[in-house]
Amino acid sequence: MSLFIDPAVCIDCGACEYGCPTEAIHPSDAGHSRFWISTFLCNDCGWCPTVCPVDCILVDPDSIICHGRGCPLSPAGSGPFAGWECTELVRLCSCGSVLWRRSDHDEWTCPKCGRDSQVGCPKTLSLGKGKTDQKPLRRPVAELYASRPR
Repeated sequence: MSLFIDPAVCIDCGACEYGCPTEAIHPSDAGHSRFWISTFLCNDCGWCPTVCPVDCILVDPDSIICHGRGCPLSPAGSGPFAGWECTELVRLCSCGSVLWRRSDHDEWTCPKCGRDSQVGCPKTLSLGKGKTDQKPLRRPVAELYASRPR
């Protein structure tokens, strides 16, 4: 569940930025001080919506989702990385890639350096290409509000 902050509703309190484990939430530089979430730094932990006093943090279902859409480590997935887990962007290799391990092993390894794999975390691959902005939404904000569970 990659997340998006609705700037029309955000009150700039900064509660969401304070405890973000990957420092993915930032104040805007665009003349007004609304906050935004770096899509490629967010590990989809879901902490920020729980502290937002105005409920303006929305799920963007079209984005890359950790352990979900676009992730090779999807729990429902199969194939060569079934049963693997990652550090969810909290710990990275010196090359910038997220660390992975088999669920039955203790040691973390880099999919690029340690496994010489052509597959990696799509979020860290995007970060390596310099993409750090909040992705533009493909759907209207009103549709995201309407699709939220009550």
